[in-house]
Amino acid sequence: MCEPEKPTSSSPRVPLGGDYWEADPGVPLWGFADLHAHLMAHLAFGGNAFWGKPYDPAHTGEEGLQYALSSCEPIHGGLIDINPEFGHPAGGGWPEFIVWPRFTTLIHQQAYIDWLYRAYQGGLRLVSCLAVNNELLATKSNPILPTDDRSAIQAQVAGMKAMVNWVDEQCGGASKGWLQIAYSPDDARRIIQDHKLAVILGVEVDSLGNWRRIEDLREACHDDLNQARSLIGQELDWLYALGVRQITPIHMTNNAFGGTAIYMRFLETVNVFITGEPWTVEDAWQTGVRYRMDQDEDNLVQDTKRGLVMSGGRSRDIHRRTMIDHIPGLRTIIEGFKAPELRGGHANARGLNQYGMILLEEMMKRGMLIDIDHMSQKSTDTALDMAEARQYPLMTSHSWFRDLLFSADGEYNSEQENDYGTSRVHKVAHEAGKRADQIERISRLGGMVSALLNQGDIAGLRRTMPELATKIKATCAGTSTSWAEAYLYAVSKMGGKGVAMGSDINGAACLPGPRFGTYAAYGAHDDVRRIPQRRGEIDCQTNGVAYRQPIRDYRWHRFEPSGAGGYSEECCDIWHAIAQYAAGFNPSLHKHPKSDFPDINIQQLLEAIDLFLDQDWIDNVTQGIWLAESDQTFSDKEIDGWSREQRAAYFAVRGWVEGAEINLDERMHELVVEIRAMWKKWQEMHGDNRPLNRSTAGPRRDFDINIDGMAHYGMLPDFLQDLRNCGLSAEDLAPLFRSAYDYIEMWDTCTRRAKEINE
Repeated sequence: MCEPEKPTSSSPRVPLGGDYWEADPGVPLWGFADLHAHLMAHLAFGGNAFWGKPYDPAHTGEEGLQYALSSCEPIHGGLIDINPEFGHPAGGGWPEFIVWPRFTTLIHQQAYIDWLYRAYQGGLRLVSCLAVNNELLATKSNPILPTDDRSAIQAQVAGMKAMVNWVDEQCGGASKGWLQIAYSPDDARRIIQDHKLAVILGVEVDSLGNWRRIEDLREACHDDLNQARSLIGQELDWLYALGVRQITPIHMTNNAFGGTAIYMRFLETVNVFITGEPWTVEDAWQTGVRYRMDQDEDNLVQDTKRGLVMSGGRSRDIHRRTMIDHIPGLRTIIEGFKAPELRGGHANARGLNQYGMILLEEMMKRGMLIDIDHMSQKSTDTALDMAEARQYPLMTSHSWFRDLLFSADGEYNSEQENDYGTSRVHKVAHEAGKRADQIERISRLGGMVSALLNQGDIAGLRRTMPELATKIKATCAGTSTSWAEAYLYAVSKMGGKGVAMGSDINGAACLPGPRFGTYAAYGAHDDVRRIPQRRGEIDCQTNGVAYRQPIRDYRWHRFEPSGAGGYSEECCDIWHAIAQYAAGFNPSLHKHPKSDFPDINIQQLLEAIDLFLDQDWIDNVTQGIWLAESDQTFSDKEIDGWSREQRAAYFAVRGWVEGAEINLDERMHELVVEIRAMWKKWQEMHGDNRPLNRSTAGPRRDFDINIDGMAHYGMLPDFLQDLRNCGLSAEDLAPLFRSAYDYIEMWDTCTRRAKEINE
């Protein structure tokens, strides 16, 4: 892991394989940029909510995995619903990795050092490591570190520097490692020219300077704008001295500088906790906003419950009464909430205030990189006005795009028939989704736009750019196809350059799900309006990512049912059976090891019993496949002695291969059709790309983008290959592979503008 990836005539740029990276972007620096990553999140949130370290300083190799990614039982073990998407209790991690990492996890490490290295091998050349925090989460998770934002920044910046030093030590000394921090554009350029990964230190917190409310800053400066400028300048100088160069001035809540984008009503709870006041909205219908807070009301208590559960607080039971009473003052907050009655589309009435304008001016004086994501629509427009007056580039680090979200001409109502096509208000066009004109203004300034990696279930290009929509062979909710549409949109609006990705890794954001398997089209699983379309999207998927190595981990955790509209439990068992065959497990020859089943404890007893009861059926299907794929022939009498499911698998696979017609009873015919369909879909997972090497962890766990989605950061290469396989050409991806270069060019411009401003 110590040798920088230096391409030669006999060694390609991407040693992992694949063909997604082949097009030449036509610029001096090659490689893509992730402008939004939280690599030190284990030091955020009070240090006791997020589980897993990015590395262990005392261990390397398999021992490093063991010590950095052990079971999360110590802090998550007292919870009932720690992984609410699938109902798994706490645990997972080394050595089996059966609960996490997975694409839905929010509070477990997904950017371990080996996975970061694999992303680098796949073409990542610049990553913004942002210090993050949430004081509500930190305060309510038995914190072992300071909970305020300023302390969290200091700890995470120090942590990133320590990890870079550790990599250097492993590689022979100072600056010898493949991972280096860039403090200037020239640093970044030199690091990438040396075929290493440049890290930009940044900040994304709710309360810069620990000024949670405008009143806090007003009191600190005695309502004197000159004094405010001095205080804000001092804070920026402190951050700059730490090495911070990229800042998101406004995060999830209103703060001393301005208003946040409103797109999820649960976050109003956080806003009240931090600032003491609810949001005030205005009608933004004319700008395309369709989101309404009053339509988000049904999810408020459930989302608050989930937020508390994920905070790591130990609670014997999480029902409404104890949940509300658990956080001091939350009962008053919840019961006092009244959804706005304003008609139209709801957006934050608060924009950038005078302190926010001073903050941006002072950042420009220092040549710092200004990320305008999370700003309210009004804040964003003011920031763009200021930047245009000074010709200073701005950036977005992890964006949605309003044109791609669900929308219609009538007001949204989740309980009534509408033309939106979704029953989930969070999918409806909101102010956090950047407008087309905002993106175009960023382009003219020479800035950067980064599409959030997990776009979720979006309406896509069909409404605004149908000519680009045809590039995607078949969309699949919440997968690589969603990001492909967002990326194509951004490239078009930005004129073919200045487009990166924003993973939001370790930032309480899911990652893209799989196009195949039992979790396919997961983005539609809880949406009443989209559920009827989910199976159709799954069935249309073809050309999955091919790997050099066969799958080795065939266990149950990869093949569970994932909600309405997807595969039935029987189909999930068939997927499991096919995986056993693909991994070389033959029930007639092999005995299941203990690790094939979950530990039998109180929390997992019912699940374990179900798995034991199902396993014989699954093994019989696997055995039928083995027999069908063998050279043997069997008499009718022999076949009649097999179980129904074994016969069905035999007929499905051998019959499908040879095209034979078989007379079957109704139930047998149904089962044969099911197994045949799953078998065919498994074959379609193995596409026409140059095969990739698999990512693995521990003695058994391997990862497959087709059935696991993007389970961890090291699967970025697999994700990019999936983009290629679902319709994007290498030429389509060329702008992405100049994004590290474009970021440095933007940074250069910021540095020049700072000198001009200060003259």
